Amino acid sequence: MKLREWMTRICAGAVVVLLVACGGGGGTSTPAGPSLSGLAATGAAVHGRIFLKDAAGHELQTDTVDGTFSFALTGLTAPYLLRAQWDAGSGVQRLYSFASGPGTANITPLSQMVVSAAAGTTALDALYDGANASRMASLASALPGASASLQSSLKTVLAQYSVAGLDLISGQFSADHTGLDALLDNVSLSVEANTVTLKRKLGGAVVSQANVLSPDNTLSSPGWDASQAAAAGELQLAIDSSGNSLLVWSEKVAGSYVIRAQMTRQGVVTLATLSKAGNAGVPQVSFDAVGNAMVIWAQGESPRNDVWASRWTVKDALWSVPVSLSNSITAPLASGPSLAMDAAGHAIVAWSQTSPGTNHFDVWLANFSASTGTWSAPSLVSDGVHTAYTPRVALNASGQGMLAWVQGQDDGSSSNGPADVWARSVSSSGTQGSSRQINALGGQTHDVYGQLDLALDLAGNALLLWVQTGPSLPYVIHASRHDAVLGWQADEVISHHVLDNNYGPHVAFDDAGNAIAVWEQQTGTGSYAAANRYVLGTGWGDSVALADATEYGAHDVRVAVDGLGHGIAIWYQSTPTADTVMFARWQPTLGWSVADVFGAPPTAGTLGYPVPRVASNRAGQSLAAWGMNSM
Repeated sequence: MKLREWMTRICAGAVVVLLVACGGGGGTSTPAGPSLSGLAATGAAVHGRIFLKDAAGHELQTDTVDGTFSFALTGLTAPYLLRAQWDAGSGVQRLYSFASGPGTANITPLSQMVVSAAAGTTALDALYDGANASRMASLASALPGASASLQSSLKTVLAQYSVAGLDLISGQFSADHTGLDALLDNVSLSVEANTVTLKRKLGGAVVSQANVLSPDNTLSSPGWDASQAAAAGELQLAIDSSGNSLLVWSEKVAGSYVIRAQMTRQGVVTLATLSKAGNAGVPQVSFDAVGNAMVIWAQGESPRNDVWASRWTVKDALWSVPVSLSNSITAPLASGPSLAMDAAGHAIVAWSQTSPGTNHFDVWLANFSASTGTWSAPSLVSDGVHTAYTPRVALNASGQGMLAWVQGQDDGSSSNGPADVWARSVSSSGTQGSSRQINALGGQTHDVYGQLDLALDLAGNALLLWVQTGPSLPYVIHASRHDAVLGWQADEVISHHVLDNNYGPHVAFDDAGNAIAVWEQQTGTGSYAAANRYVLGTGWGDSVALADATEYGAHDVRVAVDGLGHGIAIWYQSTPTADTVMFARWQPTLGWSVADVFGAPPTAGTLGYPVPRVASNRAGQSLAAWGMNSM
């Protein structure tokens, strides 16, 4: 099919156009001499007027019925601002673009993102009306960096269609259902306020979302179809410093549960099965600073249940042979592994493990040395007397770390006996500090529920969150901060406006030492996703609801924070007929966004409940996806 015939076809079908508009007959002919031409579109070809303003304040205009336009540049002074204007029925709409000289400059929501990012404002009407030589020169200087940032931010979705690095203003493509054309076949684009969202046409799942004022702060979804999501249990994911992604999950294959991994690097997707025997589950995943990855999981091979690990390196581009980390005692039941990795690739894994023939659990730990490529022998962390479980380990880039766990006040011989929260410092080099109880309210009178989360900032300060009752309170979220110099500080309740129990805390830091915590907050008739923010030097604020409470509740709330403090919370929200994955974004200058739908899980309600996960790197790229868990 020729390009003109293809353009005519998609104009008639009102297919969403991303980087070009619908072309064909009726466009302005190209003038002789230097010229600037392009295509204007958003959702469909622009039927309206195109304006051009040069650096000397001269303005030209031309009408278009099919989005095509062309301007003669003779006598004009570069650079140029472009504006497309049309009546959408609900009012006048405008889009902007920019050109440093003759050639091609398309006018689309993505070109507007580039201009807004370069100008540092979404008030582009005022920018255009007040354009002068100085402002235009500043815009021209900032544009290449803004364009590169947006290309990097959208790399995940562009790479899926083999068009990573495409220029967002002048980029071209072929109408052959590959590359960008394939993206347009599958993805729609919408613009609201200063946010551009790309969603799959089939199912409405978010593919990518970016803020025009923070082009590096972009949320993407991997190439992840409904059949994969439906089969993926206990999904976990990570994103490295270059935006490459790794998803791991447990999947039933030929009657056994195996650990599967999907690595996406520079648009190339590779799948691997990591576990080799038995039934495997609860995987954890982490990257180091250069993109090497570690995956751990628990694996049952009667009568044993062990913790295993496999490493992927950039150098070899291969997964290592899995290694068992558990203590070699007879028939151990190892479970609940937790993984942390520093920038150099050193790692710590902690897990709980039974002693033979008892209900007693201990917390164990093993260190991985990236220098030697070997694991240490497991070492006992808890005291070996009191039952201990639910370990959580965290490391920062330099290898400082903290380990926390729940420890019973007995040896495990009683069922659901009182317990407390304990912690000790650790490091990727293998050093450990002394253990100490963290909760001020004792578990014998104020019940500690077995849910913890732990995070560490770049300076070595830690935040530990747990669930515990308080005086005349139901289960609430407690938080204690470990100052790298002063040690553990008094804990405090960070869930406010409490009507019923609170569960599932999760916390993440930015590079400055600020943090965001999220959890499920129940109301007695439903629940909602709640959040609170810790500000270095100020402390915790007032907790807020990220969305209205629903009768069937919001569950499994998770958060990721990038280096500059942009946060993304994700959770699943239930109704009587469906489960929907929701998300909300925190921006330091704007606060929390209105919660939005991230996507509807495949055949929701029949496969169990969705497990949404989100991860961010320090550069601001974020990744989100979901799998499914059985009820």
